[in-house]
Amino acid sequence: MSEEIHIASMIVHVLPEHLQALQRWIESQPDVEIRADSPQGKLVLVVERAHQREILGVIDDVEQQTGVLSCTMVYHEVMKQSEGDQELVPVSSLTD
Repeated sequence: MSEEIHIASMIVHVLPEHLQALQRWIESQPDVEIRADSPQGKLVLVVERAHQREILGVIDDVEQQTGVLSCTMVYHEVMKQSEGDQELVPVSSLTD
């Protein structure tokens, strides 16, 4: 098992008439989350994988779906596996 974890976010533009089908397909993919969407055909995805090449594979897979116009990575972070479950912002700091 890899000692690293790769977390990436991407913006997807899809024709609005294909949005629901794409959302269903994405929801069936492991470790891919839809974090935001709009009826105009824009999605923000967050992907977690063990290797960078797997992130690139997700982009390729998304781009192959019917109606997808583009899929662009906008953020990529590499961290140690042990850091993956840590809170980035402690909950207590949000309530103070």
